[in-house]
Amino acid sequence: MILLDAFAVVALMADEPAGQDVAELIDGGDCAVSAVNLVEAADVLERSHGITTAETRAAVTTLREAPLRILHTDERRAWRAAEVRAGFYRRRGSEISVADSVPLATARPGLGAIATPDPPIPRIAAELGIEVIPLPDPSGRRPS
Repeated sequence: MILLDAFAVVALMADEPAGQDVAELIDGGDCAVSAVNLVEAADVLERSHGITTAETRAAVTTLREAPLRILHTDERRAWRAAEVRAGFYRRRGSEISVADSVPLATARPGLGAIATPDPPIPRIAAELGIEVIPLPDPSGRRPS
């Protein structure tokens, strides 16, 4: 399973450079986004790109007809996300959001990957042994 973080969803919806990569991942099947990351994506899309929550919801509903699943955060995953956030958040150098901690708590070494352009996630994922699919940032730069 490939987990999309909020910024992967933003890239797709806002037609950013990583948007085509995200569309190809979804078309390839077995992609998911957590409901928590969906909240963050909808927030960023409305505040930063003028794409309303209603427009995001309509697009995600269409994507769900493709192989995109919405994952709910159960109690076990919520506690694991809290541990990840508490263990890796640093005011300088590793500012992961609460939403960022959810895909990190969901993926497991050898079982899934996280698709993201967000720099803190790959660093933390590497420490946790989780595979990352690096996406270009909004300027189009790919991570090195």
